Amino acid sequence: MFSSFTTKWVKEILLAFVFSLINPVAIALNFVFVFDKLATSSDTNMLTMPGRLIPVYIATGMGIYAAITSILFLAVQYTLKLSFSKFSYANALAHLAFVPFLLFSLQFIWGGMEWNVMGFIIVPLFLLVSFFSIPASVAIALRRINKYRHKQ
Repeated sequence: MFSSFTTKWVKEILLAFVFSLINPVAIALNFVFVFDKLATSSDTNMLTMPGRLIPVYIATGMGIYAAITSILFLAVQYTLKLSFSKFSYANALAHLAFVPFLLFSLQFIWGGMEWNVMGFIIVPLFLLVSFFSIPASVAIALRRINKYRHKQ
């Protein structure tokens, strides 16, 4: 029914959706530049995202993730001559370290948050988890890329 080309693009779009919700750089950029403009004040010192704007927030996160991944792929392609399929697989494995960030994304999308809780609990916890997961993700990606380079 669907061609393999269409199936491949649908798979890439679904991966971009999931990875945009767990990539800490995409989450941080989306929060800084988009969340503040979309969220509304619902109570004293409380922000929530209206349900009708959640698709906008997710779409901008996917766009940010796609831009970051495209830049990263072009850098890897230019320096290491790695194909897109191998880069995509290494990138997918590297995102396993980012799975805990799904909780942060869900908190931003569906949970209202008070700025005091945000400033004293969520942001420090986000930075702490980023401090450990980003180097782990880079190590996973580099190990996979080195395997590809040794096979060539």
